[in-house]
Amino acid sequence: MEFLNVLNNRRSVRSFSNQPISDKDLREIVEQALLAPSWENTQPWKVYIAGGNTLKNIKQQHLQYSKDKVRSNPEMPIMHYNQWAKDSVHNIDQWNSDINNFLGDESDEVGDVQFKLFNAANIVYLTVPKNSSSWSIYDLGAFGQTLMLSATNKGIDSIPAYALVKYPDIVRKNIDIPDDQMLVMGIALGYRDTSKINDFESKRMNLDDVLKIEK
Repeated sequence: MEFLNVLNNRRSVRSFSNQPISDKDLREIVEQALLAPSWENTQPWKVYIAGGNTLKNIKQQHLQYSKDKVRSNPEMPIMHYNQWAKDSVHNIDQWNSDINNFLGDESDEVGDVQFKLFNAANIVYLTVPKNSSSWSIYDLGAFGQTLMLSATNKGIDSIPAYALVKYPDIVRKNIDIPDDQMLVMGIALGYRDTSKINDFESKRMNLDDVLKIEK
């Protein structure tokens, strides 16, 4: 796929079909993600992919936690909405308004798909050592984006989401992640279904709002 097509086709898909992803494709997209840059070549990332019965168990337990309204406890520190920068809060509010207007009477689907972990065929869990430099988070972001672009190039859709790591005890109960690793992000993978929610496109800031070139 041409690079610009890959960029334009990569978007957050929130509802996947039951079509499985081959182990060959999973291995290849992770192998290509290994080409991502890292500070001082630390390559801090570790990758754990859940599928089959493992993912089925994670989904069932996550759904039960969600129904029981269990308090989230992510391993990556989070900030309260009011602590975010003004532009970020504006973008969050814009996204919430846009997607609710787009879905109309189906707006409850935003929460429903998260409770079901998007019906993902696989979930990729990304970790770094707990004693990592803060730069490792930047590195992991580059790794995750490269992985998603590689997936898009194969026609595999994705979404990185807080919902995937909000209950790390469920993930650790089903996947053997060493105690010295911090669970940072989850990326759901699969092939999009025909749900309306997958047609939504979030707005991006204008170039001149983020770019300043000094000469």
